[in-house]
Amino acid sequence: MIFTKRFTKSEHVWQCSIREEAGGWSVREESDGLPVTVASSRNWSRVEMRMALFTLKATSLQDNGWSES
Repeated sequence: MIFTKRFTKSEHVWQCSIREEAGGWSVREESDGLPVTVASSRNWSRVEMRMALFTLKATSLQDNGWSES
């Protein structure tokens, strides 16, 4: 796994991950167990952009009282 984040607040869970897969990377974001984003990419620039967006989302969640778990 290249990148993973998981945050909780009360009964809510938000998580994301970026994993290497054959020929590229798998990008996944979930909210309360439901997929929000599921994609595969062979373009590292797109993966880096998604990682930056996940980092911004994680910061926003922390600012709003979510805990990293």
